[in-house]
Amino acid sequence: MASGCVCQNMAPDDLELAGKCLGQLWIFENLSGEERAFLAKNALRSIYEPGQIIFLQGDPADKLFLIKGGRVRLSKNLEDGTEILLDIRKAGDFVGEYMLSERDSLFPVTASAMEKTLICGFTQGMFDRLIHENPSIGLQVIKRLSEQVSSLTTRVGSMTLSSLEDRLYNVLVNVANEHGQEDSRGRVISFPITHEDLSFLVGAHRVSITRAMKALKQSGKIKKSGRSLILPHEPLSEEG
Repeated sequence: MASGCVCQNMAPDDLELAGKCLGQLWIFENLSGEERAFLAKNALRSIYEPGQIIFLQGDPADKLFLIKGGRVRLSKNLEDGTEILLDIRKAGDFVGEYMLSERDSLFPVTASAMEKTLICGFTQGMFDRLIHENPSIGLQVIKRLSEQVSSLTTRVGSMTLSSLEDRLYNVLVNVANEHGQEDSRGRVISFPITHEDLSFLVGAHRVSITRAMKALKQSGKIKKSGRSLILPHEPLSEEG
């Protein structure tokens, strides 16, 4: 298409978009051209500003979106009012897979834009129609959910490392690999991630995270450049 997809036409010029579209995701690889056209035509598309809420914890879980551009923060409010960070999703990832868990379920988390974000997705009703016309989509969804479980299992495994510095570095490596950008300095995390965010990802108190970050900087494993966090290709050894 000369004019590009709908998302490309509506996205701001400074927003970098994922190369894949909703209908091109592997969970829809068995769809016919007509079904893909239906998906693209009826998809819901919205642009969110940094900090804007996409959906709230407790809202009906009746929507599933592809993050076409930007980054999304998933957080949960506990009974005592504490908010914890559960995950960060980037362009090309899903938001709202809770819709697939059970009928009439509620979103267990809040999704908010970390930066200008464009999402493209569909409602429960649209998904039901696709499943009815192509049952094989259900098998693809199971595969996707199993990958999410595997990712969370890996994260939990990182918490078993004995040293807090090791645990923190392991989490930063995972965030950098998944959300960072490569340049001559190393892997760069250019979006803001606070010590409080890291405390929930690592499973440690914020004060302890501050001390661990200082130790990682002193060892050369991480560097700061403005608001960016850099993980060098070859961290300096403690002896060197």
